[in-house]
Amino acid sequence: MEEYFNLIYCLVLKIPSNFWGVLFGSLFTLLGVYLTNKGNNQRLDKQLSSDRREKAIANEYGVRKEVYLDAVDALQAGIVTVSMFSNPDLSFAEILNPYKEKSSLASRVNLIASEKTLSELNAFGSLLSTAIYQLTIQRAELLAMNRGGEFEKAQAKLSLDCISEVIKLTEKIHEVIICFRVDLGVNTNVDEYRRIVEIGCNHQAEIKNKFSNYIN
Repeated sequence: MEEYFNLIYCLVLKIPSNFWGVLFGSLFTLLGVYLTNKGNNQRLDKQLSSDRREKAIANEYGVRKEVYLDAVDALQAGIVTVSMFSNPDLSFAEILNPYKEKSSLASRVNLIASEKTLSELNAFGSLLSTAIYQLTIQRAELLAMNRGGEFEKAQAKLSLDCISEVIKLTEKIHEVIICFRVDLGVNTNVDEYRRIVEIGCNHQAEIKNKFSNYIN
């Protein structure tokens, strides 16, 4: 065995020194390539992971935005429905169908909204349901009358009540919209937004008061 190792040692000594330089240089080159590739692969994995996260966030935002836009459309249709109750020439179906066709869109919000948003949405829904119920009773009483002085007076009263309900619903829908904007990460000056809404509601209230004074 010792002779075998001595033979190996002698053969190694006969190898030219420049060969060892080439060998070790090649090994260091291979090691450098390996480390570079490993680093590139790690960076690529991080980039792909980041891209996937950004794409997932973008997709989620797109879904949430679409759901909220549809919900606002449905809620606004509810307000328009309330404003139409005082028109005796329209049937109940003509008044309610536009809202019925869109009301299901608002229900999708329950899958993605925050608790604060759901609370405001449910408050709006309760307010809308109460308004529709009350105005339906008034409208039925109105339509049961013969056209004449009492009919006109009842119709004017119903119109005033419709305006009152629209004002309350308008104030509430904008609280829902504020929540939608917060959920979507839209930059919102809440105080300024509420101030603008208040101006609009005050204008509606002035119209109601003028109409009230006119019929009285």
